[in-house]
Amino acid sequence: MHRVLDKTLEPQSDEIIDCHGGSILPRKLAEANRGLSVPDTLIHLGQGVKNAQILNCRLEATFPILITGGKGHRISGNDIRSTSNSVLVFNGENVMIDHNRMRSMGINVEIRGGSKDTLVQGNLLEYQPGGRAAVGSPGLAIGEDPGEAGRGVYAFAVPGVNYFVINDRLIQILAYAETRLTGTKVLENTIDLRPGSFGGLGIVFATRSRDSLAEGNTIFGGDIGLGVFGVPDDWVFHEPGVCSGDPDIYCIPEDGVCELIGAGECVGSNEVLGGGRVFDSTFIDNRVSSAGAGFLGGFSEGLMVKNNHLEQGDVGMVLNGYAFESTTTIEGNIASRNQVGLRLEDEGLVPNPALNLSYNDFGDNNQAFDAHEIVYDSEGEVIDLLPFLKETTFSHNWWGGKSCGFPQNQEQWPNVDDPTAAAAPIAAAWQAQEADAVPLCDAD
Repeated sequence: MHRVLDKTLEPQSDEIIDCHGGSILPRKLAEANRGLSVPDTLIHLGQGVKNAQILNCRLEATFPILITGGKGHRISGNDIRSTSNSVLVFNGENVMIDHNRMRSMGINVEIRGGSKDTLVQGNLLEYQPGGRAAVGSPGLAIGEDPGEAGRGVYAFAVPGVNYFVINDRLIQILAYAETRLTGTKVLENTIDLRPGSFGGLGIVFATRSRDSLAEGNTIFGGDIGLGVFGVPDDWVFHEPGVCSGDPDIYCIPEDGVCELIGAGECVGSNEVLGGGRVFDSTFIDNRVSSAGAGFLGGFSEGLMVKNNHLEQGDVGMVLNGYAFESTTTIEGNIASRNQVGLRLEDEGLVPNPALNLSYNDFGDNNQAFDAHEIVYDSEGEVIDLLPFLKETTFSHNWWGGKSCGFPQNQEQWPNVDDPTAAAAPIAAAWQAQEADAVPLCDAD
C-alpha cells in the first residue's frame, strides 16, 4: 500500500488503516518546503471517532497523526517521521501508542488537554537533527530553522484555546481550570535524544497532569531525562472567552486572535490563579544516561521516584519548588558517574523540607551533594546563589567519600545532616529488601 494525500485523511469509528509496511505521504514533503509538508497533517482522528487503528505504516509529514478527541484508538507498528509532532493527542481517551519508531525534530509524543489513560509503550523515540523544523499547530504552522531540542514524551494541560485547521475546517480545543490530563502511562520505551542534547527532554509530566507513570524506560542524552514541570501557585492562566464580533470564535486576551481576524476583542475570559502543580507522578525502574540532569522535579505533590539509575550526566537528580514537601518520596535510586549526585535548589516556597529521601546511592559521583538558595529579580531571572539554610534531614543514603557519613560543607549547607548515613552502597540492597544488612555510619 502506498498513498499520496492531497488532503488530510480522517478515518471513522472502527476503521483500520493497515499499510502492511507501505506508506502514507503528503503531496509535498516537508523537506522540500521549508519544514512544512502539504498537507501538513496526514491523519486526523476527531471528536466522536472511536476505536480507529493506524498500523504498520510509514508516515512522514509535519504532523503525521493528530487526535482531537474520541477514544480507544491504537497507533502501532508504524515508522513515523515529523518536523514538529509525530503524534499529538488532545482530549483522547484510552489511546494506545505502541511499538512504533518515531523520529522528530520536535516532540515525538505530545499529550495535552483533558486526555485520559494514554498508554505509550515499547516505542523507539528519536530526535531527528538537520533540515528545517516547524512550529505552531496543525494547519497554522510555520517553518523555521531547527533548534537543538528534541522531546520524547511530553504531557500537560493549561486553560486556554488551541486552534487547528484541518481540510479548511477550524477546530477549537477548549480547556478550563478543571481540565486535567490524567492516567498517562509511559512504559518500556527507548528514547534517544542525541546528538540534539541541548534543551532535549526525555519524559516530562508537566502542568496540571495527574496520576502519571513512567516505568522501565531507557533514555540517552538530552538536557533532562525525566522531569516533573509544574508551575508556581502565583501563575495566572486565562479560561476561554469569545470574540465580541463573532461569538463562535473562542479566545483568551493575550492571544490577539479577535483583533487579528477583525472580530472585535476578547470578552468573557476568566482569570485562573494557580492550579499548575503536577499531582501523583511516579517514576520507577528507568535508566537515564548522559543527560544534563537525570531527573528534575519541582512544583509537584505526591511525587514518587524509585529504583531509577541516573548515570554519566551533569547532575543525577535535581529537586526544587514544592518537591521538598512531605508528599515526595525518593527511594532506592542510584546516581552514578555524574558531576553531582544530588542537587537541591531552594526557591523559598517550602518552610522546612520534609521529603522522604532515603536508601539512595549518591557516592559514586565527582561530588555527592550540592545545594543552594536561588535569588530571582522582579523579572524572574536568577541573580544570585546563596547558602542552603533550610533544616533538612536525609537518612540511610550512601554519600561515598573517604569519611563515612553526609558530605560536609558548612558554608554551603549548614543545616543539612544525615545522622544515619549508610557506610556502603544501599540502593540495590533496599530494592532487594535487604537494606538492614548494610552497615551504617556512627551517629557521631
